[in-house]
Amino acid sequence: MKFTIKLKIVALGAILSLLVTVSAIIFSSIEYRQHGKRNQQNTINKWLDNMQSDFDDPDYGEDYLITVQNARDYILENYAINPDDPPEGSSFKERKDFYKTNFRQLYAIEDFGLYPMSDEEIDFRKNYSEFIFLLSDAKTATKSISVFAAFITENKTMFYIGDDYSYKKIDREVSYLPGSRYYNFQGQFVRNGSYYDCKYDKITTKAMPIVYKNQTIAYIFVQYDFSEVYADANSLMRTEIIALSIASLVMIVAYALGAHFLLIRNVTKLTKSATEFSNDLEKGEKLEKKDPCVKSHDEIRLLSDSFVTLEEGIIKYIDVIQKETEEKERTNAELNVATSIQLSALPKRAYDDKNVAIRAFIKSAKEVGGDFYDYFYLDDNRLAIVISDVSGKGIPAALFMMKSKELIKSALRSHDNLVDAVKEVNSLLVSNDKESLFVTSFLGVIDFKKNIITYVNAGHEKPYIVTSKEVIKLDGESNFVIGGEEDIDYKQESHTLKKGEFIFLFTDGLNESINSDRKEFSYERIEQTLKENKDLPLDKIIDVMNANLDAFVGKEEPFDDVTMLLVKNSDNSLHLSYDKKDYEIIPKIVDSFNEAFAYLPTECKAAAGIVIDELINNQISYEKREDLKIDLNFKVVEKELHIEISSNGEDFNPFINHQEKYATEFDPDMAEGGYGLSIIKDFAKSWDYQYKNKKAIILIKIDATK
Repeated sequence: MKFTIKLKIVALGAILSLLVTVSAIIFSSIEYRQHGKRNQQNTINKWLDNMQSDFDDPDYGEDYLITVQNARDYILENYAINPDDPPEGSSFKERKDFYKTNFRQLYAIEDFGLYPMSDEEIDFRKNYSEFIFLLSDAKTATKSISVFAAFITENKTMFYIGDDYSYKKIDREVSYLPGSRYYNFQGQFVRNGSYYDCKYDKITTKAMPIVYKNQTIAYIFVQYDFSEVYADANSLMRTEIIALSIASLVMIVAYALGAHFLLIRNVTKLTKSATEFSNDLEKGEKLEKKDPCVKSHDEIRLLSDSFVTLEEGIIKYIDVIQKETEEKERTNAELNVATSIQLSALPKRAYDDKNVAIRAFIKSAKEVGGDFYDYFYLDDNRLAIVISDVSGKGIPAALFMMKSKELIKSALRSHDNLVDAVKEVNSLLVSNDKESLFVTSFLGVIDFKKNIITYVNAGHEKPYIVTSKEVIKLDGESNFVIGGEEDIDYKQESHTLKKGEFIFLFTDGLNESINSDRKEFSYERIEQTLKENKDLPLDKIIDVMNANLDAFVGKEEPFDDVTMLLVKNSDNSLHLSYDKKDYEIIPKIVDSFNEAFAYLPTECKAAAGIVIDELINNQISYEKREDLKIDLNFKVVEKELHIEISSNGEDFNPFINHQEKYATEFDPDMAEGGYGLSIIKDFAKSWDYQYKNKKAIILIKIDATK
């Protein structure tokens, strides 16, 4: 879900407003409560102080103390030490009647005239009534739960009268002075200045001692809590919540309007302009400046001005990019043409004749490169081969390559001696080289009559000769490069290259290719690949070498051209052996045959492929023994291709009793292999079968001229 900046700003303002409102409510509620508690405590303390002042007043305080003393004496004499209690298990009515009988003077205050009283009782009633009025007035003034006076005796018995005309007698077993537990209070009284304080079960009690003639004759008790204070605070808080909520809503609306006119409106303009410009850029339309027209004098105006400047820069930059792209496309087109021209100057990547089989591979690191290869006949029995690597990259290297290639080809055709040819090319390149370029090169001549290769290695990578048994590195003299200096002496060398052997040449882009660990592909990996795959066709060897190189390099970009050249001295014969009774050997046989005899006419190769497929298929299908071993020998003799297939199978001549019959639909009674053998006889000039040395031998001869 996307949230616009307007929504975010309003939400932020609402959150801040609510936080301020809630904080104000909480703190004001706490302050209301604390203020109410202080006021109530101050009122109680003030009332107690006033009462204490009345008792201490020299004019009429004595009268108050005498009244309290007389009340105490009267209660002490008549009631406080009365040992009688209501009978155990009495009902409430029975207990009330009991106290009315024993303390009728107190109850007479409630029901005046109910009992006849003596003058002493009437006088006590008067004093008691005044005292009760004082206590009731104190309860109202102090907002207390209750206010009462307690009188104590010498044996710690306590009797109290309260603001609601109540009384209670406390037995001596549970009667204690303030400072300790007394009557039904569970908390401890603690001396606090002139008074005692006790707090228990959320009720606070203050006790003021009344002293007469240095003796505490009574206590004034005030019991209170803060329930009314809290109720008042809650009421105020509710009112405040409503008021602050309304104020918060007003603030949020005002904040939203102010944010819109002062901030959001300009941000919206800027966003709209940026979106329109971005859409035009994405669609590839003609770009025009989109001015948000922000008029405010703040950071948004600076951002708007920066945005307009950025737009202008992008428009100019895209114009430059478009021109450069057009120029690059033109250059690429020219490079593509140059690449085509360069590749067209190289001979075919596959060539076969009765003497040689050649396969080449070249991949440039850029559109055009400095690697090249070449091969051409000097006469009927000698083939010149060249592989070279020009220093540098790109167009200069490509031009130097073309020049070097033609000079080398011309020199090799003009001189019988390789050293003289290389010296001539070196002299010509040095004298005309203004770019300080040079070329490493391997120049060789294969003599098919003598089965040797004569070569000069001018600073190039050392190639390998691959035989049926080993891989040999031509680790001889490495002469100086061509085109580097004048008057360089070069050394010519030679090595046997027998029938069936091939030479593998390459440029340093192969062995010096690096991976992400900055390690090179190396000579060792090249040699190992050749050893493991030397029996494969030349095309397959190149494929495997490339696959191993790609796996080694990974995603690293190539930094140099890679060129490979494989040249095989064909022997016009091929021997294959298989000890596996498996149909998979048939395509392998055909591939190896086509590789060895690629120069034969297409019709001849097609006929040979059909013969191979039919005869090998029959042997695998109908031979009963599982340890079947098949040997194949191919050889071109004058104008014929001879195919010999021998096996350790049963003595069976497929050409005897062969039913020569063609049919659009196969006859169920046709002899096994009949139709296929009919085709073989059509393609072959002759066919023969013999069984000797426990081997079944089939000889097929095919016309090699068509």
